[in-house]
Amino acid sequence: MNISSNLLAIALLCPAGALFAQSVAQPFVIEGTLSGGRADSVKLSYTGAGDKHMETAAPVVNNRFILKGAVDGPATASVSFTGTGKAAPGGHVQSGKDYRFFFIDPGTMKITGNAGQSETLVLTGSKTQRESDMLDSLLAPAAREAKALSIAYKAATDADKKKALNAKMGQLADEKYRQTYTFMLQHPGSYVTAYYLNLYMPFYSPDSIKKVYQLFTAAQKNNRLGKSIGETLRGMEAGSPGQMAVDFSATDINGKPLRLSDFRGKYVILDFWASWCVPCRHSHPHLIEWYNKYKGKGLEIIGIACDDGREAAWKKAVDQDGIGIWHHVLAGVDQQKVMKHQPNPNDITAKYGVMALPTKLIIDPNGKILARDIGDGGRIGEALEKIFKN
Repeated sequence: MNISSNLLAIALLCPAGALFAQSVAQPFVIEGTLSGGRADSVKLSYTGAGDKHMETAAPVVNNRFILKGAVDGPATASVSFTGTGKAAPGGHVQSGKDYRFFFIDPGTMKITGNAGQSETLVLTGSKTQRESDMLDSLLAPAAREAKALSIAYKAATDADKKKALNAKMGQLADEKYRQTYTFMLQHPGSYVTAYYLNLYMPFYSPDSIKKVYQLFTAAQKNNRLGKSIGETLRGMEAGSPGQMAVDFSATDINGKPLRLSDFRGKYVILDFWASWCVPCRHSHPHLIEWYNKYKGKGLEIIGIACDDGREAAWKKAVDQDGIGIWHHVLAGVDQQKVMKHQPNPNDITAKYGVMALPTKLIIDPNGKILARDIGDGGRIGEALEKIFKN
């Protein structure tokens, strides 16, 4: 299993949200009994039949409520309350903004806990949530340590101490993904497994993802979430070191045609980024350093920006970061097609299975992929040193 060591410095491109689609929507009922929190009403946001975002609300009377809806299988949901919180000076009630994430199933479920303290809320009656609770129990020790480290990091003023704390948080993140992967291997039939496999695909190698995916049933592979995992896996495999780079064509930032195959005979870095991605922008100084160092030895860079529909912001970021010295195209991402799970042959991120930004690849003069990395691209820098050491 291959997990990036720089997990804290990436932006997920396409968060998971699909569900196990069944042929018929089935009703659910959630009965709530609260132990406190001064809630006036409750709202449930959830993924309904056909992957539609749904919301339902109900009053809270005598600390009780009932929520009803329909799903076509296991689904994600979040619960929030209004009128929660402790009494402020003067007797007014402070409104809470917390919510609690759950997995829900068709049938009858129950919620208990304090409406003003989301972490105390417990959902029972859902098989999928019970499986999620099992995973949470495995991750709890590392999560507690990570929370303490985060507090210490914010309070630290010494640069070396902050660096050490950041490194430790990275190690804990690695451990989180390792433990989650172990859970997925042990529970391949769980919706929790499919949900987190889809969400965390950037953090695992194609071989590791395939090992879990091959344990899915035919029904799992053919529902919307399973198809999404399969399509992304195929893109990741196509964009893995050792594979021939998939050709693409686009119009560059200056309105001129650009085709990857036209760069044969050169070493090429593909930099998948976006103007809104802070880690991407922070990695540009590395790219500038590499470009200036190796451009005379045959290095080219093509920036592939996930800024479709945000062309002005894209061009502004290119100018601000001083990266107009190399080639730039838009990724061709169509969010409407993404949400509807429709194919898009113009989406370069799909061709290479890119789910997190920044992602960088090196392609050799013959068109073969030599290296791939997310984050600042430490592996890319190391590969460039080996390539151009002479």
